[in-house]
Amino acid sequence: MISSIAILFSWCISHAYLLLPLLAILYSIYARYGTGLSKYPGPFLASITDFYRLGYVCLYQKKLPEIALHEKYGDFVRFGPNLLLISDPRVIKDIYMGPDAMIKSEYYSVADFHVKGVRHSAIFSTRDQEWHSKLRRAFGPVFTMSAVASLDTYVHETRDIFIGVLKDKFADRPGAEGRVDLTKWFQYFAFDVLGQLLYGERHGFVETGGDVGDIIKILDILLAYGYFIGHVPWLDYLLHKNPIVVWLEKVGCVDSTFPVIPFAVKHLTSRAQREKKLSAEGEPAGDLLDRMMSLQGRHPEILTDFEIVNMCAELVFAGSKTISATLSALFYHLLKSPQTYRELQAEVDTALPTPSSHLSFAQAQTLPYLNACLKEIFRLHPASGFGFERVVPPSGKIILGHFIPGGTIVSVNAWVVHRNKEIFGDDAAVWRPERWLQGEAKSREMEKYLFHFGAGMRGCIGRNIALLEILEMVPSLMRTFEMELQDPHKEWSTSNMSVVKPRDCDIRLKKR
Repeated sequence: MISSIAILFSWCISHAYLLLPLLAILYSIYARYGTGLSKYPGPFLASITDFYRLGYVCLYQKKLPEIALHEKYGDFVRFGPNLLLISDPRVIKDIYMGPDAMIKSEYYSVADFHVKGVRHSAIFSTRDQEWHSKLRRAFGPVFTMSAVASLDTYVHETRDIFIGVLKDKFADRPGAEGRVDLTKWFQYFAFDVLGQLLYGERHGFVETGGDVGDIIKILDILLAYGYFIGHVPWLDYLLHKNPIVVWLEKVGCVDSTFPVIPFAVKHLTSRAQREKKLSAEGEPAGDLLDRMMSLQGRHPEILTDFEIVNMCAELVFAGSKTISATLSALFYHLLKSPQTYRELQAEVDTALPTPSSHLSFAQAQTLPYLNACLKEIFRLHPASGFGFERVVPPSGKIILGHFIPGGTIVSVNAWVVHRNKEIFGDDAAVWRPERWLQGEAKSREMEKYLFHFGAGMRGCIGRNIALLEILEMVPSLMRTFEMELQDPHKEWSTSNMSVVKPRDCDIRLKKR
C-alpha cells in the first residue's frame, strides 16, 4: 500500500507539467459554471479568478471602474467567480437593512488586526452580527444627534486655529507662497478636530503644518492594503496575517500598532485615575472619551478599555480621510461652478454678519442651500470608493426576481447608485445642488437612496460627527475668505484606495 502511494506520488511529481494545467482548467470550468452565476454578464476572466478584479482596480485606481462595468453590462455584473455587482438602488433594503440584513464578506476581514498574537475586529470590520449589535447599542448614546451637537465647542477651537493658520500662511500671498493644497490641509484639520473631539487634545497637524508621526503616511498604506488585498482576501493570510508575522507580533519583534492607539491609551489611562465627569442632569459631559468611559458601568462586559481604545482608533482611521475628501470635493465643485459658490456665499453672509461670527451646529442645519450642497456632494462624491460586500445566506435570496445562490457575495457601490437617473434626474452625473430644493417630497425620496454612509445597522456610526465637522467648517471658511482655484481651467483627478481622494484642487485665498 505504502509503495503504491509512493509510486503514485512520484508519478504526479514527474508529470506535474501535465497535471497543473489540467487542474487549472478544471478549476476554471468549476469557477465559471459551478457557482450558479454563469448567466450573469461580466468580463470573462473575472468569472474564473479574483486576480482579474485585483488587477482591474489597480489599473483603474484613478477612476471608479464599477460605473463603467454597469454601463457596459447592466444592473447585475459578475465581477468574480462568486461576486455579483448590483446597481439597482431598490436592492439596498433587501441586502443591508432589517433583521435579515446580510453579513459582511471576507473583504472586511483584511482590516482585522492582531494584538500580542490574538486576532481582533473593530466595529467596522467584524463579521459577527450579534457582537456588532452589542457594540452599536453600547456605544450608541455617544453618537446620537443631540449628543454630538453638544460637542460643537470642541470643533470651534480647532476650526478657529485652522482658519488662523490659513490666514497667516497663505491668505493674500503671491505665487507659490499663496498656494493651498486643499486636500492635505483638510486632512490636517480632520485629524486635529478628531483628536479634540475624542480626547480634548489636538494631534498637532495644523500647527506644525505636517504629518505628525507619519500617521497619514501609515494610514495611506493601510487603506491601500485593505482596498487591494480585500479583492483577494486569502492573500492577507500569506502577507500580513501569516503565522510567522503573527508570532513575531506576539513575541514583540514586530509592532503594527496604528500610531494613534498609544495616544488613545495615554488619555484613557490618565482618566481612569479620576472620577468621570457628569453634567448637572446626570448625562456624560466632556469629550467623546469621557462619554464612552461613563457608559462602562452599564455595559462592563462590552465597553472594556480595549474596545474604547479600539473605537477611538476606528474613528480617526475612518473619519480623517473621508471628511477631508468630502470637504475638498465640496469646495472644488463650488469653485468650478461659480454661480453655486456665490449662492452659498450669499446665504452664509446673511447668517454670519461678520467674519468673526459663528454658526452653531443646529443653526447650520437650517441653511437650505448649505445643506443642499452637502447632500449633493455626498451624492456626487461619496468618500468610500469600494462596494459594500455582503454574503447571501445559505438558503439563497431572491433579489429583484433573481434567485441568488447562498454564499454568493453581492455588492452595491454608492458611486453607482448615486448616478441613477430615474431617482436623481438625467443630469445625475453633474453637480447641481438645486436638485435638493425641488420640494420636500422629492428631496425625501432622493435621500432614501443616499448610500454614502452605508445603510441599516452596519451604516457609519460616526455619521453625525462627520456632519458636525463639515457644517461647522464650511460657513466659517466662506465667511472669512474669498476663494478661487489655482488653475480654474484645470480638471482635478482622483485616486481610489478605499477613499476617493481628490487631487489637483489647489486654491488661493483672500481675506474678506
